[in-house]
Amino acid sequence: MTKKMWMVTMLFLSVIVFLSACGGRGNQPDEKQNQASGESKSAATKTVKTIHGDIKIPVHPQRIVVDMYQNDLLALGIKPVGSVKYYLDNPFSKDLVQGIASIGDRGSVSIEKVLALQPDMILIGSKDASEYEKYSKIAPTIVIPYGTYKNVHEELTAFGELLGKEQEAKTWLAQYDQRLQAARDK
Repeated sequence: MTKKMWMVTMLFLSVIVFLSACGGRGNQPDEKQNQASGESKSAATKTVKTIHGDIKIPVHPQRIVVDMYQNDLLALGIKPVGSVKYYLDNPFSKDLVQGIASIGDRGSVSIEKVLALQPDMILIGSKDASEYEKYSKIAPTIVIPYGTYKNVHEELTAFGELLGKEQEAKTWLAQYDQRLQAARDK
C-alpha cells in the first residue's frame, strides 16, 4: 500500500472514530419499537444490479458480514455482525468494532464462522467467482470489487443508497469535508 493511500485510510478511520465519539443515542426509538419494526423491515426485499446479475437483498439488513468495507458501514451507523481480523485489529477503530465477530484472516475466511453468524446479507470485495459462490450459498452476496469507486464520496454515497442510509451518508460526508478542510487550513 502506498504511503499516500495509507495516510488517506488512517485519516478516514480517525474521522470515523471521532464522529462516533461525538454521536450518542440521540433520537433513537426505544428498543421495543425497534424490535417490532425490525421484524417487518427485515422481511422487505429489493433487487439490486450487481456484477453477478440481479440479486434480492433485504431493504434493511440486520446481520451483515463483510470481508471488506467495514469502515463504510460503521460510518453509516451500521455495525456488521462479522468481519475479517485485519479490519478488527485496527487500533484506531478499537471501540467501534467491539462485538463484531472475526470470520478469519483475509484470504482464509472461515465459511463455518460466516454461516454461524446467520447473516441476511454479505458484502465482499473479491471478483473471484469461487468466493462469490461460497458466500452466496449462505446469504444474498453483493460483490463490490476493490477500486470500484474513485473517492470516499462515491463510495459512501453508493453504500448509503444500497443500504437505505442516504441521509447518513450525506451527513457523514459533510462532516468529513469540514474536518478535511480544517486539516488543510492548519
